[in-house]
Amino acid sequence: MDFSQRLEHIHALLKKTWSTDEWWPNEAGPFETCLGAILTQNTSWLNAEKALCSMKKEGLVSIEKVREIPINELATIIRSSGYYNAKAKKIKSFVDYVYANYNGIICDLLKQPITKLRNALLEIYGIGNETADDIILFASNKPSFVVDAYTLRIFSRIGILQKNVDYSTAQQFFHKNLDNNTLLFQEYHALVVILAQNNCHKSLPECITCPIQNECEWGRKEVIY
Repeated sequence: MDFSQRLEHIHALLKKTWSTDEWWPNEAGPFETCLGAILTQNTSWLNAEKALCSMKKEGLVSIEKVREIPINELATIIRSSGYYNAKAKKIKSFVDYVYANYNGIICDLLKQPITKLRNALLEIYGIGNETADDIILFASNKPSFVVDAYTLRIFSRIGILQKNVDYSTAQQFFHKNLDNNTLLFQEYHALVVILAQNNCHKSLPECITCPIQNECEWGRKEVIY
């Protein structure tokens, strides 16, 4: 199989094993989704979700409200996300950028073409490649494949990516070998996260029960004959 066929086959095996219907909150608005993308940096989604819920309880679900709250108070509210002082600064920078450049209207930012949107996001303090693509894919609903630590771990173990490949090269690989489809990219990313959480751990991966063990160089080494 070529790379496209292998990626399609892996996707099919993962989709057969797990559902992604409830993986990301369909009811979340675009601003809330952007907040989640920042809060989940260097932490689990569970911790980020707790912080997001705390913000919602305080009514901090609009550009205006987040812009008004003092940064130290915001940091306290999102404490569960870890690195809360830095993340409060990042959220404030994001909000200030949207307010200054789009009159506080998040949809005016998100409706930009992918390249322009990505460049704009990368100008904002605290937003790197992964967070930018999270926002593009899930808040703007445009096809930009997210390459996170789980993606690099899994596909380097499979033998498709080099272990230390840079972000841009890895993303270009997926863009080249998958259909340019937003729903596919969303679903694939969700399945990769689920696989990493259930089987492909950083240490002591559970290869025997992994649904793609036979497709993985690392996993095939774990087969007990």
